[in-house]
Amino acid sequence: MARLRDYDCIGFDLDHTFIQYRLDNLYPMIYSCFAQVLVKERGYDCSLLEDDFEDFKDFCLKGLVLDTKKGNILKLGVDGFILRASHGTQQLTRKEITDCYGEQCIWPKFNILKENPIQHSNIFRVFENYFDLPVLVICARIVDITDKKFGKPEEYNFWPDIIFSLRKIFNPSSFNIDKQEQYFYNLKRNISTFVKPSPEKIINWIKSMKETKQTVFLLTNSDIDYTNLLMNYAVGKHWPEMFDMVVCAAGKPGFFKSEEPLIKFHELDGEKEVCPVQELQENKMYSKGNHKDLTIFLQKQTDQDTPKVLYFGDSIRSDLYPSVVFGDWNVVTVLEEMESEGMVTCQDQDCLEDGPKSKKARLSVQDIEIESCKEEVLLSKQWGSFFVHADTCQDKIIDCKLDGDHDLVKTSGRKQINTFWGDLIQKYSTFVIPRLDFITELSPDHAFEAFSLSKGGFYPGSPKSLHL
Repeated sequence: MARLRDYDCIGFDLDHTFIQYRLDNLYPMIYSCFAQVLVKERGYDCSLLEDDFEDFKDFCLKGLVLDTKKGNILKLGVDGFILRASHGTQQLTRKEITDCYGEQCIWPKFNILKENPIQHSNIFRVFENYFDLPVLVICARIVDITDKKFGKPEEYNFWPDIIFSLRKIFNPSSFNIDKQEQYFYNLKRNISTFVKPSPEKIINWIKSMKETKQTVFLLTNSDIDYTNLLMNYAVGKHWPEMFDMVVCAAGKPGFFKSEEPLIKFHELDGEKEVCPVQELQENKMYSKGNHKDLTIFLQKQTDQDTPKVLYFGDSIRSDLYPSVVFGDWNVVTVLEEMESEGMVTCQDQDCLEDGPKSKKARLSVQDIEIESCKEEVLLSKQWGSFFVHADTCQDKIIDCKLDGDHDLVKTSGRKQINTFWGDLIQKYSTFVIPRLDFITELSPDHAFEAFSLSKGGFYPGSPKSLHL
């Protein structure tokens, strides 16, 4: 069980955690930025500029892996089994998958990813956050166009151009550059199209934590100018007063690493980074830094040798894995897919036990108002659920003649998560919520149930796909 009141410190990530984006508008904008850079600066086919993202939004799903050399996109199981795959945007049959990866259908690089799920590589890329997913689509479209124009090559070599485009489009130094292909330019000129205002109940909830003497901080990879832009719009100009400390440009996951030399915290004068600091102070804003020095500050703030930290974040690579493995924090993962798939609650988990004396399962589907178009960008018919993958005879892509080891497991309470990325969230999260405002009205004493084999972990209910 986890209770908010039991933690000395509460931390928040910014993007897709405290700040929520209008993904149905964000995705096409990012896709357009990439198409412009690739066509104008790297010589790619003009048809990328003609693409209507509306035609490809069903292709988006978090946790998919790009095999950069083969041009394949993979949905992986917990053991590296290829649950589903496409070549470019075109779905592969089971035979095509086995022809490419062998009869066992195990992705050859899986152990590399499993041992270090936060690494970058030039041979594969995991698309694990909402800024990433339009890039997944552009990669798939490049494969489609290449095959059509030149035939399928032995190896694809577009990945260096994607890295070039990523660095150009999202480069923090481009914040004040007014060009159509720049992410910040597009967002600044019409921020309400892409960013949602923060609900008052979230703002008041965070303020209430400070009143109970918990240390509350914001830790984000976004630079101060972008952080200010988002927070001034979503909260108002007095937003820093919500936190005991703000850290921008943190450089997660590296922030949590202990290798010397550690990157120093730098003081901020307005939106300008000035000098490195030796000791952190309350009610200040900093950039960069490291987990060790932050821990010293939190120890002083809480008068605890080992302060208990609970961090809210959305990214496995930046938030979840490094803060748990290297930082020894607990993490609440914010996962919007829960909301879009629908959630199921059961008042008595034992009522799901099979047997002649068992009661009928009393399941309740949460009645949640989902924002317009959200289901369309977060759910994928092509890939199936983020959490679980069921192979059925009706599935035209993957047949039902699979080894028993890869079958979907149903336990007493619900099916087991059998996707690799879903399993990581289950493994490292203290608990998972769809958005912050699902818990703002709960008592600080509310007990959140931890993950077990068949229940717990999700609040306010587990994804509906685990009960179908």
